[in-house]
Amino acid sequence: MEACFESKDNPVKSVELNGTRYLNKGKSPKTVVTSLGKISIRRSYYQHRSGGTCLFPPDERPGIKNEYLMADVKEAVLYSCASNTPEERSTLLEKFGLIELHSTQIKRFVGTTGAFMEKK
Repeated sequence: MEACFESKDNPVKSVELNGTRYLNKGKSPKTVVTSLGKISIRRSYYQHRSGGTCLFPPDERPGIKNEYLMADVKEAVLYSCASNTPEERSTLLEKFGLIELHSTQIKRFVGTTGAFMEKK
C-alpha cells in the first residue's frame, strides 16, 4: 500500500498556486492510518523560496491534506462514537487498538480499499 501511494507522487521542479511559485524541496514522511493499518509514506513537498507554508500535492487526491486518517477509518471511528457511550468507546479503543468493526463495515472497507487500489 505504501508503494501504491508513493507511485502516484510525480515530483516536478515547481508548482504554481494562486500566482505563487513553490519549489520542490524533496520528500517528507507522513504516517497515515488506513483500514489495513498504519503506513508511512514519503511524498514530495513544495515551498516558496522565501519559506513559509509548504504544499503537499500528493495528499490531495486520497483526501489526506492536513489529515492522518483515511476517510473509511474516520467513518468507522465516528460510527463507534455515535453508537457507544464514552465508557464503551474507551474500552473498545483500548482493547482493539483503534477500531472495532462490524462485519458489514469490514465488507465495506474491503470493497472501498479494493476499488481504490483497482482505480489507482
